[in-house]
Amino acid sequence: MKIITLASLKGGVGKTTDAVFLGQAYSSLGKRVLVADLDPNNNLTDYYLRNISVDEISARNIKHVFLGRIELKDAVYQTSFGPDCIPATPKLASINSELNNDFGAVLLFDKMLKESGYDIIILDTPPADCFELRAGVFVSDLVVCPISYSRWTIHGYEILEDMVSTNRKTGRKIDLICLPSNVSPKKSEGLLEITDQIPVLQTHITRNDGLENAVTLGAKLKVTSNAWSQFLDLAHEVA
Repeated sequence: MKIITLASLKGGVGKTTDAVFLGQAYSSLGKRVLVADLDPNNNLTDYYLRNISVDEISARNIKHVFLGRIELKDAVYQTSFGPDCIPATPKLASINSELNNDFGAVLLFDKMLKESGYDIIILDTPPADCFELRAGVFVSDLVVCPISYSRWTIHGYEILEDMVSTNRKTGRKIDLICLPSNVSPKKSEGLLEITDQIPVLQTHITRNDGLENAVTLGAKLKVTSNAWSQFLDLAHEVA
């Protein structure tokens, strides 16, 4: 089993898009995949479960798992895209005040994930230093930080690096690496300038209309598309 957390303190870097299609790439490779939405913005939920009623999702979602109201397996929905999905709702936003200092909830979440039987688990986290992000980092084997071509790129990475380093002191083995994401081919090349300062994956997810349309429509990527090829490359690189 491998748990991969997508984390970035900056919005607009394609974090949820990366989580969506990385999960599908692993599924296409024969892996049993779970994607879990830890973000109150619940865009990953909206992609995978847009045909499931709000009432049903409200009854079975990640917040109830964190609060110990239901087992993790009872919050899992099967999808037509390959990966199974645990959804979130906007009410997840209150979890930070409800469980902010409850490390036991994080440990229980870690235990349930480890016992779930999936080959790959992908967690989509909020762009803020909060309970959901810290829980996602703690339980992970690998934190992937999507980055864009910005003067604040290194600052955002360093915050996550500090978080990962703190967790490593408890004996956790967590890797952290950056993924150039939602960038034009030209700016993708520009990111090569910072590879001597932060670790960066060789795979780059470049911005294109087909990728944006697939997310908007809740559709799969065409297997012949450049975007799909990039996500397959990403799946192999971070395996």
